[in-house]
Amino acid sequence: MTLTPPFVNLLWWSISDVEGYTRTKHTYIPMRDGVELCADLFLPFAASKEGKQIPVICSMGLYGKDIHASTFGLPKTPIYAEMYKHIKTLGPDAAFELCEPTIWCREYGYALLRADVRGVGGSQGKLDPSATSAWLATGLQSCVMSYESACSMYQAARRGGIHSHNFQSRWFHNIVSRVDYPKLLTLTEYPTDGAWAVLEKVRKLSDIEVPFYSAGNWTDPELHLPGNIRAFNGISSQYKWLEMHTGNHLGAFYEPDHIALQKKFLDHFLFDKKANGILDVPRIPLLQHHGTETLYREHEVSFPPADAEDVSFYLTPEKKLSLALPSGSKESFSYAGFKESLNFSLESPVPESFELLGSPYLELEVSTQAKDLDLFVYLRAVDADGNVIVLRGNHGEPMDTFARGYFRLSHRDEVAKDILKEKVLAQKSMARSEVAQGKVYSVLVPLYPAAFLFGPNQRLELEIGSVNTPSTIPPMRHEGGDRLPEGFEGENVIFSHG
Repeated sequence: MTLTPPFVNLLWWSISDVEGYTRTKHTYIPMRDGVELCADLFLPFAASKEGKQIPVICSMGLYGKDIHASTFGLPKTPIYAEMYKHIKTLGPDAAFELCEPTIWCREYGYALLRADVRGVGGSQGKLDPSATSAWLATGLQSCVMSYESACSMYQAARRGGIHSHNFQSRWFHNIVSRVDYPKLLTLTEYPTDGAWAVLEKVRKLSDIEVPFYSAGNWTDPELHLPGNIRAFNGISSQYKWLEMHTGNHLGAFYEPDHIALQKKFLDHFLFDKKANGILDVPRIPLLQHHGTETLYREHEVSFPPADAEDVSFYLTPEKKLSLALPSGSKESFSYAGFKESLNFSLESPVPESFELLGSPYLELEVSTQAKDLDLFVYLRAVDADGNVIVLRGNHGEPMDTFARGYFRLSHRDEVAKDILKEKVLAQKSMARSEVAQGKVYSVLVPLYPAAFLFGPNQRLELEIGSVNTPSTIPPMRHEGGDRLPEGFEGENVIFSHG
């Protein structure tokens, strides 16, 4: 995509030179239905003063193009402003989750076009969350670069069928706008309801054929994961890359090594720098946790890797994890719904290193005396000294798990659909699964993808419960919405040998 003035039918409001580039504020771009979107345009001097044609990085989102990154979310929430304190390059036009003009315009010679979606900032029209959320990633006409994308708005909002009310309500009320999106999620619970059914039909990953750079985060199981992995597996592009990182999701986007890869990708396909080495970059530079350190498996071409094998751990009557199927009769483990959790630990440390790589899943027998049953599942690594290995979460918080999963019994058919074939949770369009009090159900409970290398004498721990683990930060806890005591209080039972 190149920029040749005049850029469509624009109404120029203010133009100024700042920090080595030209800034045009509040440009209005008419849509086919007459609604006009408000946008900012940032040009390198090569375009604004010398008239050269240059590539354009386009983005459209609902976070507000005029809010500086250092104050984003304030005064409602300080979490994002705190995260940005760790990012060194913040120019005068730095904005939340968007390319930095002092880097991409001044240094690299790209134009940046930022537009607010309908109903946000100066853009006309009405905000429709279900129609706009998919466009949060930076996109280009001839190639796409996507950082931490949810892939499916339904899956992001209902993890395994469980409504993420805390995050969704804080997200929209604190940092987006005053719309009752959380109520929409409560009223449309299943993927066959309302707008979800339409969106799943019209949005097909296989239609994407342009070059694609997708970057995901292992420590983001509450929202975006497994979106970037699903996108990489589902698109039809000949040229596609999947990069996985960990920790502060904002920091990864701005780190020099990550920017260098972004630039190499965009330069190859947009500046026609065919000999810049991007085709030699592994298609999946797969970062892997190893304790609190990380390492790369650099020669993968698929996820999960083609040589990955299923290894079974069994729940024993003694509440341990065993590589051997227990003998004897099954034991039932009961716990209070909406209150309690169960914990299982590997019966002996692993004698040598092993990798947990892919999408773990549980095959369980469960029952409940409540109207429905929610499962919160966590995997932990314990070092040789008996200490839980603590990672850094995607908001910079301590994270004492390396894999997480969420499951609602009335969504079990939706959650299990095609998971064993596709190996990554997709939550296909399926109607409600019936739940009868006291009936025992055999269920498949997928966790989100993970990549963890265990060292000798380390242990695996499993937590299965009816509430979030205590270390989950408040915005990511599953509370409120349709998670009410009258729906989930009652005795829950899980059986051994699963």
